[in-house]
Amino acid sequence: MAHLLALLGNDPTLLHCQVHRVRDQVHFGAWDALGLGYYADDAVLVAKRPGDVGRNDVAELTKGLHSPALVAMAQGAGFRFDEDATDPFRFRRWLFAMDGAMEGFSEAREKLLAELPDLISRQIRSTTDREHVFALFLRYLKERGRLDDPNAPASDLARCLGDAIRTVDRLEREQGLTRPSPLALVATNGRSLVAARRGRPLFYRLQEGAGSCEPCEMSGPNDPRAGAHRRTKAVILATEPEAGGGFIEVPESSTVAVGRSLDINIASI
Repeated sequence: MAHLLALLGNDPTLLHCQVHRVRDQVHFGAWDALGLGYYADDAVLVAKRPGDVGRNDVAELTKGLHSPALVAMAQGAGFRFDEDATDPFRFRRWLFAMDGAMEGFSEAREKLLAELPDLISRQIRSTTDREHVFALFLRYLKERGRLDDPNAPASDLARCLGDAIRTVDRLEREQGLTRPSPLALVATNGRSLVAARRGRPLFYRLQEGAGSCEPCEMSGPNDPRAGAHRRTKAVILATEPEAGGGFIEVPESSTVAVGRSLDINIASI
């Protein structure tokens, strides 16, 4: 079992404030491994650690982080910590995480690798199905000329996630597997956030301006920070949020595309 949280916002300085607002809806609980991916100026950073080290509150872990996007993944149920095998995975400006598993992956791995360009296959550092599905996504970004395009439409990027899932399905069918693998994928380049869901839960929430902020201890509407908080906006994705927190379920077998304007577009895979 894994728990996944992803966010794209319009104010990097308010990342912690945005995550803090969903702390009662998104509970990671106890975990065996945790990974955080975020952006600092021109750098793409990841921090990974076993679950018995440090705090286990994602809102607390984002204190002091200024980033337009965040991907956080907690692995439980006996996951053995391995830094290379812990989500999120990184390639250039891209961060990626996956909840679920590709059925028959060990048998299909060589065929999957054979379909990747050398540029992509050389970046794989683990034997996990999750990083290999990430590589499929990167392959389709490259084929569409979107791998290093910071202004690529989010809808194009989301279609690449759909292409990756369809390739997983084909590789499974070639092994005689008829039941599609349950998957939830998220990816961001810091400017767009895209996701796909098939068989695993995934929810989204549009979070707009706030009149108060507990972490900032805002004193009221005359507080000099109030204007920025009223203008703030973010889209949050989560795999298993608590009910009643304003999260909306992504339709089954759908992609989610969120661009710089933070509009949410949903399409069938």
